[in-house]
Amino acid sequence: MKRIPKIIFIGVVLIAALSISVISCKSDSVAEEGSDADAGWTCGMHPQVRSDKPGDCPICGMDLIPVKSGGAEHSHDVEAPRMIQLSANQINLAGVGTATVERREINRIIKTTGTVVFDERALATVSARFGGRIERLYVNFQGAVVNAGSALAEIYSPELTAAQQEYLSALTSLDALPAQTSEQIVANARALVNASKERLRLWGITDAQIAELERTGSVRYTMAIVAPQSGTVTRQHVVQGEYVKTGQPLFEIGNPHRVWIQAAVYEQDISSVKLGQHAVFSLPGDPSQRYEGKVTFIAPVLDEATRSVKVRIQPKSISSSIKPGMYVDVDIHQPVGEVLAVPRDAVIDTGEELIVYVDAGDGMFIARKVEVGPSADGYYPVISGLAKGEKVVARGGFLIDSETRITGGSSALYGGASEVDAGGGEAPPAHIHQH
Repeated sequence: MKRIPKIIFIGVVLIAALSISVISCKSDSVAEEGSDADAGWTCGMHPQVRSDKPGDCPICGMDLIPVKSGGAEHSHDVEAPRMIQLSANQINLAGVGTATVERREINRIIKTTGTVVFDERALATVSARFGGRIERLYVNFQGAVVNAGSALAEIYSPELTAAQQEYLSALTSLDALPAQTSEQIVANARALVNASKERLRLWGITDAQIAELERTGSVRYTMAIVAPQSGTVTRQHVVQGEYVKTGQPLFEIGNPHRVWIQAAVYEQDISSVKLGQHAVFSLPGDPSQRYEGKVTFIAPVLDEATRSVKVRIQPKSISSSIKPGMYVDVDIHQPVGEVLAVPRDAVIDTGEELIVYVDAGDGMFIARKVEVGPSADGYYPVISGLAKGEKVVARGGFLIDSETRITGGSSALYGGASEVDAGGGEAPPAHIHQH
C-alpha cells in the first residue's frame, strides 16, 4: 500500500517535466519566428534596401526576399552579394574614385607589328631585250640610287649590231634615191627605215641613242642599258662579263618614297579588320613620331606558320627616316560605335567572373557581376549588368575587392571593421529605404 502513493508521485513529476519541455520548445519556436520577422525584407540585388514587410525594390523593382537571421545554418537561403561600407575618410585613404556608366563613341585598337616594303606598283624590272654579254656595269651594287635615263650597264650583242647596220643601210638607201623616183618606191624606202627604227626602239634603244646613231653614221658594238625610272636598285642579277639571254632580269628599281606597311594580323583579330580602316604606325625607336594611313588590302589566305593574315596599309605621307625593311608598330582602329561603356579599370576579373563595384550611396559599394565586350579606347562595352547613369568604382576597386574577401559582409570597413573616421565616430550606416 505504501508503494502506490510513491508511484503516483513519480507519475506526477514526469507529467510536469514533459509539460515544461513542450512549453520551452514552443517558446523557442516563437522566438525564432519573431527573430526572422524582426529581420525584415531586402532586395537580392540591392541589399542596402530594408523593409519591415514584403514588397518591391524601389531601385530595380524586384520582389523583396526575407532576411534570415538564424546564423550560418541559414546562409544558404539567401546568398548576399559582397559589399563594403566606407566613411568619407576611408574613401580618401583608399584613393577610391568613381565614374558614371554612359553611352559613348569608342574605337577598338588592334595592335600588331609590320614591315616597310616597296610599293609594288612603283617597282620596275630591267630585263635583257636581246641576248649578249655584259661588257661593263655602271651600277654594281644593290642600293645604288639612279636617275631615269642614266646608264646601268653596257651590253654587246651581234643581233644589236646587225639591227644598227640595217637601220643605217635603210637611211642610206632612202637618201640615195634620185628626185625623179616614183612615189611608191620612196614610200617603200621610208617604210623600211621606219621598220628598222621601230625594231631598235622595241629593243630598248632610246630616241637619243638612235639620234646619235643617225648623226655619227657608225655602228656601236656596245649599247647602254638605261634606267626606266628614278629610284633605288633593290636587286642586281648580273655581274660584269656575264652572258645574258633575251628576257633575263638584270636589275630591279624601286621608289623609296612610295612604300607600303605590311602588317601581320592574327587570326583572332582579322574579323575586325576591314578595308578603309584608319591605321597609325611608328618606329619602335621613335614612338612619338606617328604616321597615319589606311587599310587597302587584306590577304585572302592565312599564313599557317605564323597564324596571321597579311594586311597592307597605305601611308598618307612618310619622312625620309622611314626606309624599306624597317619594322614598325601598328595600331588599326576599329570603330565600335556609340555603346554603353564602363571604364576598363572598373572591371575586375576574378578568374571565374567579371565584377564591378557599384556606388550605392552613403559610402556603400556593392559587387555586381557584369558581361562586357572587347576592350576599346580604355573602356568595355556593357552587354549586361549595368544601367546608364550608375556610378562604379573606377579607381581603388582592387582594394575594395580585397577587403571584402578578407573581412566579408556589409560591416567590413577599409582599414578594419572597427576603424572610425577622423571625427571619432563610427562609419555611417547603410542607406535604408522604408516601404
